Amino acid sequence: MGVSYKKLLKALDDKGYNTYKIKATRLMSCGTYQKLKDGAVKRDGSPCGIDLETLDKIAKELDMNPWDLVEFTKK
Repeated sequence: MGVSYKKLLKALDDKGYNTYKIKATRLMSCGTYQKLKDGAVKRDGSPCGIDLETLDKIAKELDMNPWDLVEFTKK
C-alpha cells in the first residue's frame, strides 16, 4: 500500500502556501516539500513522504484533519 500526497499539495496551494511561506512557517523543510511536489522516490522505489508529526503540524496549520490530506493507494 502506498501513500499519495496530492491532496496535501493541493490544500497547501489552495491556502496560498509556496516554498517561501512553507520555509517561513517551518511546516516542513523546503527539500521535503520539493520532493513531494516532484514525486521523488527512495532507493527501494517507495515514494518520499513525511512523518506523522509533520502531517499533524500541517493539518493544524491548514485547519484540517490529517486524513483529509493523504490518500492510501494500491501500488
